[in-house]
Amino acid sequence: MKQNTTKKRIFLGVDAGSTKHVCKAIDDQKTLVWDTTVSNDHEGCGQVLKQITLWQEQGCEVWVAGEGTGGYLSPLDTRLSAQGCRYVNILPAQFRHFREMKGNSPDKDDEKDATLLAELLKWLLEEEKAVPVPKKDSYFEELKTTSRGLVQMTENKVCTQNQL
Repeated sequence: MKQNTTKKRIFLGVDAGSTKHVCKAIDDQKTLVWDTTVSNDHEGCGQVLKQITLWQEQGCEVWVAGEGTGGYLSPLDTRLSAQGCRYVNILPAQFRHFREMKGNSPDKDDEKDATLLAELLKWLLEEEKAVPVPKKDSYFEELKTTSRGLVQMTENKVCTQNQL
């Protein structure tokens, strides 16, 4: 992928857990620019969003990676998208393969995994394989519209049956 020359990019890897999230961020040169552990609650989520806001105010384009699809990273994933981050779910099998390619132990290590998630995200973007998760707002709007349509069809059917 062509290097983005107008904006500095930040790649944040979040290794999510039931009680805490380990966060490691690297820049385009793979320099570690942020390293913290936050609680898995609204306060911890707020700390991550505050740091992202600082980067965005500095003109950075922020990409975030989390392993899996949902689970422990919710509702942070929704808030990240709402804040304008590009959030990418990394499939566990894809992450395991990347970990093995980098020569890392298959054992779970939250600190290393957060950094590897950031590195994998950077590589995926360079290879034009990074697929940001769409904002959930649009998904829920479509769901509401479909649900309303279903309710309306049911009400119309009941009215028609009552007329007979």
